[in-house]
Amino acid sequence: MRKSVYMGMALFVIIAGITAGIMVHLYNNRIMEKASLNKMEEVNSISVNTIIQTVTQEEKTTPNTMVTVETYYAKCGHNEIEKKKIEAQDINKTEKELGEKYQDYKITKFSNEEVKLYREENKMCENHYIIKEKEGKIVIYMINEEGKETFKSETEILTKYLPEEDLELLKKGIKANSEAQLNQILSDYE
Repeated sequence: MRKSVYMGMALFVIIAGITAGIMVHLYNNRIMEKASLNKMEEVNSISVNTIIQTVTQEEKTTPNTMVTVETYYAKCGHNEIEKKKIEAQDINKTEKELGEKYQDYKITKFSNEEVKLYREENKMCENHYIIKEKEGKIVIYMINEEGKETFKSETEILTKYLPEEDLELLKKGIKANSEAQLNQILSDYE
């Protein structure tokens, strides 16, 4: 009988040990699940915060940003438009930073791909010319705001072979209101 009591106690200890082991295992699983859920919530909140920060960051210029500078001259009504790649010192700038640098301009478009600057000048642009004859050659004068002529250059085009009507036009002076128009008129005489 003693043997059966010892066997019963041994069997009870084994069953109690297995039950305790299962209970500890289940308890640890619950703790791990809670820790895992907390970690996932933490990761999710970090991701949401990161996304929000990315969305709220200001747009900046890049080395590939193209800049368009437009100037309107009120006295002659001309627009000058210049397109160029962004200058090195203007890379990685926000719209506000560029606005502080280019105070004379209005920023009409700002993105990391393109910046458009616009200003109005109450003067005449520098693309007004008059073509005349001088000492047997065609010469070019620039016209300033007061209408005064300033010598620009002399061409190699000789006037002695031109028809009389062209010579009369050159004596009066032929006006050109752009460099393209100037070049077109000169090419007609070559």
